[in-house]
Amino acid sequence: MPIFECKNCGASLEVEPGATVVTCDYCHSTQTLPRLDDGKRAGLFRRGNELRRAYEFDRAAELFGKVLDEDAGDAEAYWSLALCRYGVVYVEDPRTHDMVPTVNRMQTKGITADADYRQALECAGAAQRDVYKSQAAQIAEIQRGISEVAAKDERCDVFICYKESDAADRRTEDSVIAGDIYDALRKDGLRVFYSRESLKGMLGSAFEPHIFAALHSARVMVAVGTSKEHFESPWVRNEWSRYLALCDEDRDLTFLPVFKGMSAGDLPAEFRSIQGLDLASAGGMQDLIRYVEGRFEAPEGSASYRGAAARGTATVPPR
Repeated sequence: MPIFECKNCGASLEVEPGATVVTCDYCHSTQTLPRLDDGKRAGLFRRGNELRRAYEFDRAAELFGKVLDEDAGDAEAYWSLALCRYGVVYVEDPRTHDMVPTVNRMQTKGITADADYRQALECAGAAQRDVYKSQAAQIAEIQRGISEVAAKDERCDVFICYKESDAADRRTEDSVIAGDIYDALRKDGLRVFYSRESLKGMLGSAFEPHIFAALHSARVMVAVGTSKEHFESPWVRNEWSRYLALCDEDRDLTFLPVFKGMSAGDLPAEFRSIQGLDLASAGGMQDLIRYVEGRFEAPEGSASYRGAAARGTATVPPR
């Protein structure tokens, strides 16, 4: 009897040969299964689900893509890609003890319109398809709630991306640098998203609507890091990778990596074609502030872009 890990809690599942749906004895979640007739693909799924549960969505998606390279008809691989795109992680509801989805990478497009979700339905059998539809409906409802909250947020001009705490839960140097940037830009009248201040007093489960609104309204992202590990940490990567995707769609957006105490060669591979700024260089902080402020200067004689950007609420495109 094949052994497979629950993709929601990681417990071992005993799966009957040929089964496409199973219920975990530990977290009681009903879930769909990949094709388990190949050890290599089973290993890719196991590692991919581990990474997704650890919020490393991009790396998990790479593994599910490799599954499709081996078997282009595996419905579960398409569904898993959709879960990564929307940053879906299942957590225990403290009231009911049920495993419920959380959305950590909100998109403007609803999951039921997602191409990988649609392909999963196309490749799935009847039992799998019913589970996919039920779970997608849950996720879509969460998306609606996120959109409603995000639409009420004020617009943001600059999003500062950084790692707040280290492994010992101590404040990082990155956070201190980000705070200095926040203070300087705020003095110039810009609206700045800096999680230490912007999310103060909120529970982690309430963060996503505000992060989503800020990402989709900010004209500039400043990504701050003092080590390769900090730039690559799951939550930091979650923010800058989403913003880089927005930059691909809108050439008026600006992404600026800034670093200190590390080599430019240690920046994430995705930054290699982007001019970064070394804050340890003479006048580095002043250069950074002038550069960001310059993104909001309007041509002489026209309305102030800075003033226009600072008004109104975030516009969240329809799903």
